[in-house]
Order: sequence, then structure tokens, then C-alpha cells
Amino acid sequence: MVLVMCSFLVTNIYGILQYINNINYYMKKRGPDYTSYFLYKDFFFLHNLLHITGEIVYQPFISLDHKIIAIYNGEIYNYKSFGNYRSDGECIIDLYKKCGFSFFKLLDGEFAICLFDFSKNVFGISSDIFATKPLWYSNEGGKIGIASYKSALEKMYFTKYKKLEANTYKIFSLLSYKNIYSGTLFKFNLKKFKTNLDDWCNEFENSIRKRIDNLNYPIFVCLSSGYDSGAICCALNNLKIKYSTYTIIGNEDTDIINERIKLNNVPYTIENIDNKVFNENKIYMKKKVEDFNYSNGNSIKNDKASVGLSYIFSKAKLGRKRIYISGQGADEII
Repeated sequence: MVLVMCSFLVTNIYGILQYINNINYYMKKRGPDYTSYFLYKDFFFLHNLLHITGEIVYQPFISLDHKIIAIYNGEIYNYKSFGNYRSDGECIIDLYKKCGFSFFKLLDGEFAICLFDFSKNVFGISSDIFATKPLWYSNEGGKIGIASYKSALEKMYFTKYKKLEANTYKIFSLLSYKNIYSGTLFKFNLKKFKTNLDDWCNEFENSIRKRIDNLNYPIFVCLSSGYDSGAICCALNNLKIKYSTYTIIGNEDTDIINERIKLNNVPYTIENIDNKVFNENKIYMKKKVEDFNYSNGNSIKNDKASVGLSYIFSKAKLGRKRIYISGQGADEII
């Protein structure tokens, strides 16, 4: 997974603009480069941009007749196969015109997308296969709220909100606001038939390769003694991709860390965070990070790994490093 962090908001609540700084407080931090918005009929579209690849292209994307409006967060890796576009998101409206909402199934990427077609009085929302990008939505008394963060909906006084499930897209009527169709992006075949790991290794490297194409900023990895970061660094080495690493020793196996540093032969930073620095970052997270609890009930704001990651990100930011490549828990899976 490449950490690409833009955010967006769509709503038909009247007069929302005068309260937007408060509503957008947490989401803005996902897209600090530029905030743009567009008003059409009763709907307000807002996007916070974090520039990562290609040219700077502001959102939302709007058809020439203003009847189709799309807004999204993430990265579409196969956009070049659909045409000659300046940025990945520019393919969305053209694909919709050709394929309808089934275009969601054609996308290879990490994304949360919202598309309104006012000529047909419908709108659709979609997550990627693993829902790597957040998307929350609510419909209360004819008031619609769609946002990257739950906190934005809460600040607009929505109480009946849901997070869009992974591997899912939904279509709604703009007349009744009811969900008129729900679909699945990809059907997995879980039948076991492989006899070796060769294909997995090749696809893992391919997954790294497509995520680092056309990047405008340096790459970094949080190097631990676990499987995730070790495999990612190995793939980057094989692909001869430049990157750097950051490590907070903590409970990590220092022998493994040292061996990986020698093998990787890339710029590295090793840190030992004392209680003072840890508490400073913990206080920062309490002020700046949206509330979120893991399935075990623990808050992200009290999670040592999250606090450490916040510290690493602050260091990486000083070096203009915006591309953080991370795994999805291979340690636990294995």
C-alpha cells in the first residue's frame, strides 16, 4: 500500500460553506496542498489535495455540461490504459460515460470515489477491493453527506452514518435518495491450486512497481524487523528503486535491523524516542487526529505504533518525503 492522502466531502446541506473550516478540520490534513470546492444545484463538493504524481489537477472533475461531477481520493494505477490523461482521476468521467457505474470494476488502484449524474438523477460511491481509502455516507431526512472522515459527518450533525464496505459500490437515486443497487468489484477465487510461491513473488514485485510509477516525491519505508517492511525493501532493491528508511528501535530485533541496513545500502535513520518526545507526539495526535478505535476498543491516539509513526512522518516531511510504502499485516497473516 502507498499512503496517498487526499480527502473530499459532498453534501446538500444548505449554508455549509460558512462552517466549512470546522467541518474540514481533520480532513484538511490529508490534503494540505490545496482545498477546492464547487457548487451545483443543491450540492456542495469539496476536495483537499495532496500532490503526489503527475501534474497538479484540482477536483472535482466536471463534464462540459456540468451534468456529471466526480470526486475521489487515492490512486488509479491503470489510468493510462484508458487514454492520454494528465492525471489518473481524469479518466473517471469518460469511463462512466462508456460503461455506466460498472466502470468501478475496471479500475486497478486504491481509491474512494463519488460520482453524480444529474442528467439521470443518480449518484454512485465506491471503495477499492480492500477499502484502503475511507468513505463514509449518510442519508437523513433527504440530507446527504459523503465524506472521507466520519468526523466531518458528525460535525454536520449526521447520526446515522455508515462506512462503505470493502470491494463494494452503491448506486442511489437523486429523487428518493434510496440505495437502488449494490455491487461487488471483484470476485475472489479462494480455491488452492498453486504449488509454489513463484507467482506470488512476481506479483508482489509488480504491486510495488505500479505504485512507484510517475512519482514526484521521494519514497520512504518504516523499516522494522518484521516481514512487511523487509519484503518491501527487498522488492525495491530488486527493482533498483531509490528510497530511504526510518526505524524506531523500541522492541525491534536490532540484529535483523542492522543486517537489513547493510543489505539495503540506502539512506537510513535510526531513532530511540524518549518519554518526552513520545508524550509530545501523543499530545499532538490528540489535537490533530480524528478519533478512531480499533476493533479491540483501543484508541489510535494511545497506540504506541501510531504515535511512533506520527514522529517518523514529521521527520520524513522535513525531507519532502511524501510517499510512504507500507504493508497490510503480513506478520499477523503468516
